[in-house]
This record gives sequence, structure tokens and C-alpha cells, in this order.
Amino acid sequence: MLVSSELVTNACKYGEGTIELRLRLLDGHLRIEVIDEGQGSSPHVRQREDDAIGGWGLQIVDQVALEWGVFEGTTHVWADLPLG
Repeated sequence: MLVSSELVTNACKYGEGTIELRLRLLDGHLRIEVIDEGQGSSPHVRQREDDAIGGWGLQIVDQVALEWGVFEGTTHVWADLPLG
């Protein structure tokens, strides 16, 4: 729930248009995908000061997910999470 919330929040804050959330089971893991109608970008984990408020979303995703990424040239972000 945490990873999907962080990805959807980013789409709300930085994306455009309709936001779609997809959940799929794939070979022993859960894939979370969030897609909006914005222009393609390159989200990345920002380095934050320990006392910074906000901006921690992708750092959380990076710590919790097995792996995550963006389909090149899109705003289609995905993250794979272990099951169990």
C-alpha cells in the first residue's frame, strides 16, 4: 500500500490528466504500475537532508521494492514487490 500511495501521489503532484493504477501478480512478485497522461520524464531518487520535509517518495519506493523504473519516454512508472 505504501509504494502504490507514493507512486500515485507523485502522479497527482507532477503528472497530468487521468491516473491509472494497475496491480499484477508476476512470477512470485507483485507489480505496481502507475500511469498518467503527462509527458515522459526521468524520475529519480533525490538526495535529501535528514530533516527535509517531503520529497522522500521515490527513496521509500527504492528501499522497499525489489526494483522499479519508468518505461522510457513515458510517465508509466512500475515497482516490483516481493510477496509474503
